[in-house]
Amino acid sequence: MAKKDKKVKPQEPKLSKKELKLVALKEKERSEKKSKGKGKDKPEKTKSAKAVARAVEGDSWDESTGGGGDFFKLPSGKYIGRVRSVVALGQVQFTFQNTLDDKATSALGFVIEVWSFKIKNEKVKITCDQPAIVYHVMKALNGNPKANYTKTKKALGVKTPDQFRGMAIGLELFTSDKGYMYPKNFTPLGLAESKATPKLTAKGFCIPNLDMMTKEALLDLNPITQVKDYVLKAVNLEGTEAEKLIAKIRKAKPEFAKLKGKTEEKPKGKKGNKKKKLSEDDDY
Repeated sequence: MAKKDKKVKPQEPKLSKKELKLVALKEKERSEKKSKGKGKDKPEKTKSAKAVARAVEGDSWDESTGGGGDFFKLPSGKYIGRVRSVVALGQVQFTFQNTLDDKATSALGFVIEVWSFKIKNEKVKITCDQPAIVYHVMKALNGNPKANYTKTKKALGVKTPDQFRGMAIGLELFTSDKGYMYPKNFTPLGLAESKATPKLTAKGFCIPNLDMMTKEALLDLNPITQVKDYVLKAVNLEGTEAEKLIAKIRKAKPEFAKLKGKTEEKPKGKKGNKKKKLSEDDDY
């Protein structure tokens, strides 16, 4: 039998150096167009890791304080979190329904790392990459069984403020249209939820009074809703370490704990009522 002729591949025509340069140039243009087209329809990322971890509470939040800018919000609902900082804000006259309290009460500031989660097949899964940072203030008043602070300590099995720090808790968030998040109803977690709650992403602080304040703890607080609205209005601020530290911070950042274009106003009490100082130790 005659052998089948082997198929010979047609040789590609040889290109001159000039033609090769043109081909290379066209290939380069095509690759550049492809790279430009990639991700064209995707939204630009504007949230840094720090920004994603920072969310704010309070209508007076201001970017000039060094925080703010890009932040993400969690919608209203139930979450798990871990208390990062518990800081004494001083003795402050709280306002209720636009009326100033007759006497000053010790205020306690919380900084909480909050995580979204879901339960599937009886397993708890965290559903966000970074925690939202939520700020909260409580009247640190003992002895009144109806007080929110007393109820919270009882629910969580806490006896002293330092026992809050690092604790995994359940909480509810109310998120306003502006994205400000207000926490409430701190509750203990079950074993599965507690184990699933991530560890703190940053160092926390526990400061029992204004004389033991540190710069790092001050900067961990919300500069407006905790420092401006409470520490700077404390009736026992004068001469404390907290007052000195705020003065030092403002030398480098004059806008720290201030609102843009607004002057600080001293709280007005009822006529004839003197501000009564309470012992922070008694309140705790």
